[in-house]
Amino acid sequence: MPKLRKSAQERREYALAAAIARGKVDKGIRSDAQLAEKLRMSSQRLYYHRKRYYQMMKVGEFCRMARELGFTGRELCAAVGVPYSDPEEGGAQQ
Repeated sequence: MPKLRKSAQERREYALAAAIARGKVDKGIRSDAQLAEKLRMSSQRLYYHRKRYYQMMKVGEFCRMARELGFTGRELCAAVGVPYSDPEEGGAQQ
């Protein structure tokens, strides 16, 4: 049976999950309760967002998550589905 290609939405969800996992490791966050505390939200609210693949997250909450977990420019672009453009190279990359 052939492999199915991931949709653009699935690729964005995977990229965001990977960025969150990397940020948790880099910041030494071991549990979702610690992550929720760091993001200044309840554990229930974090679970609600994760259950819905962060699609219903407010922009301010997403920005706080990106700052607190130290997302890179490449991770942010992959999470929102736009090509990454390195300012030093001057071109767009995937």
